[in-house]
Amino acid sequence: MDTLLDQLKEKYGENNPFLLTEISDKENYARIRQYLLRKYKEGKIAKAGRGIYYFATDTLIGQSVPHPDAICFKKYIKDKNEPEGFYGGPYLINELHLTTQVPAIIDIYTNHAAGRNRIVYIENIPYRIHRCNVKITGENWKGLQMLELFRYMQLSEIKRNSKRLMDYIRSEHIEQIIRKYINEYPASTYKKIIQGGLGACFRDNAN
Repeated sequence: MDTLLDQLKEKYGENNPFLLTEISDKENYARIRQYLLRKYKEGKIAKAGRGIYYFATDTLIGQSVPHPDAICFKKYIKDKNEPEGFYGGPYLINELHLTTQVPAIIDIYTNHAAGRNRIVYIENIPYRIHRCNVKITGENWKGLQMLELFRYMQLSEIKRNSKRLMDYIRSEHIEQIIRKYINEYPASTYKKIIQGGLGACFRDNAN
């Protein structure tokens, strides 16, 4: 079965994390898990957390470790080919160029959160993990991302950046998704969208 190890190394390369759940299904999960654990004990593969593996390289200070962001992305944002989460909060505000401030902690909304809000550390880097109001899919994640952002932002921030926000929403064609899921969010979120100057999200001719 070493052929599997060769296939995994060819697919993922060195220092790129992959998940046990990513390479297995219900039928072969236990068998693949035991195989990876055996290869880990043999030193042929490394672990970056529970169910997270990678092919390490030797460095001057010891065995290599994947970047925490790469581990977090695999664990919370994209499992296999389907999006399972997205970035939010101050990090997203920075990514949308609405501020130049660099966040001290990265907020992630995911299907894999046990609760609404908790902080996890990966290689001593903190990440705030949230459970989204709606199950995240490849079709809805960008609209949910904006709804979570509107829930997070202050009304004054939305008003100040209303044109940029509306331009982004239109460029991504996510008005319909926002309309579809707005009732899953507090009334205060809808109120901020309207009062913030983004009422076009709720008009059928918003495009």
